[in-house]
Formats: sequence, structure tokens, C-alpha cells
Amino acid sequence: MRFESDMIAPIRKRLSQRWKDGVLLEEFGVGYGVADVIAVQPSHHGIDRRRRLGQTAALPRRAEVQVLRALQHVEEASVADLLALTGISPKRLRYETLRFLLEENYVEEVEAGVFRRRGRYLPVAREIWAVEAKMKNWFEGLCQARRYQHFAHRVYLAIFAPHRDRVRDETLRRLNVGLIAVSPSGADIIFHPQRRQPHNEEMFFVTNERIWEQIHPG
Repeated sequence: MRFESDMIAPIRKRLSQRWKDGVLLEEFGVGYGVADVIAVQPSHHGIDRRRRLGQTAALPRRAEVQVLRALQHVEEASVADLLALTGISPKRLRYETLRFLLEENYVEEVEAGVFRRRGRYLPVAREIWAVEAKMKNWFEGLCQARRYQHFAHRVYLAIFAPHRDRVRDETLRRLNVGLIAVSPSGADIIFHPQRRQPHNEEMFFVTNERIWEQIHPG
């Protein structure tokens, strides 16, 4: 192996064994860097409910996610309420965000200018793992992997096996980052991190929508 890109195939093969129906994506970014690989355990309950409600279009922007999150906490909300809760510009809220959410069955207008969600927003991803691969620079990889904790339940640093002895395991364990050693013959998970909720719910929802685009295109 000469390049970090050479590490991806062994990582994919190893993670593909985790879940029978898992989804693997490469070069995945949602604003906190670009993970080399993410592995997703789908939520069939969330997927089935979304299809049943006709909510098959992925939320295209952060604004739509913000409105749905706001409507998770209130029964109904006026345009003025949503402006205060989200900070979205009035023009965008009225003519882009709410129009999309209405057309794609995410919200309904109960009276003029008052909206409520159609069913609780359920993620289509039950669990997300994110991996940052590095040939040598484990500390740089660790810093990047920690950023993925904003949207993933478990994050891992993958290091080229001949340089595995450079890694300070105790530092990774303390920061709840797992370790994968990669060689031409395969990828070995040295230790797993604890499963934790993503640090940022909004970014988890944004990530969820990018995953949904991949597993339900169009």
C-alpha cells in the first residue's frame, strides 16, 4: 500500500460484515470534513414509515431540517413562529422551505399560515459508523475522526498496519475513537468505541438525508 486510497477496499470489506443489510458510502461529507468510509445500519421502521407517508424525497437543504426539528417540539407553528425558531429568511421560508415540505408531504397547513408536521420525523439510519484513514499521521486522523462524532454513533481511525505502533491507544480510548489496522490482506478492528448519540442532532438529520438520497434515489 502506497496511498490512503489503497486502504479503502479492505476497510469496506471489513465493515460490510457488520450488518447483513448495511450500506457503505465513500468520501462522505456533510460539513464536518469528508469521511473516507461510512457504514450505515438502516432503520427499516423509519424507511417503511417514510414511504407510507409519501415522504420519499430527501430534504435538500439544512433549512428543511431546521423546520422539521422545530415542529418536533410544538403541535403547530405559524410562519412567524418558524421564523423565530429557525432564523431562516422570510423569503426562503415561505417560497422554498415550506413549499417543498408541503409538496413532499412532510407538513400540512392546518389553517392559513399555520403548519404542523405529518408524522414524527424518523431517521432512516439506525446507526452510523464513520472512518478516517491515514497512512502515518495518526494524530491528524484522530482530530478529523473526532469531528465525525457530530453526526455518527461510532467513529474510527484507520491506520496502515506497519505504523500501528505510532498510535497512542489510550488517547483514542479516552476520546471514544476506535482503531482499525489496515494491511493488504485486510482490516482488523483493534478496538471499538462506545456507541453514543451524535453530538449535533441537526447534523445527524442532515447526514440522514444524504444517506436517504443514496438508498432511495429519486
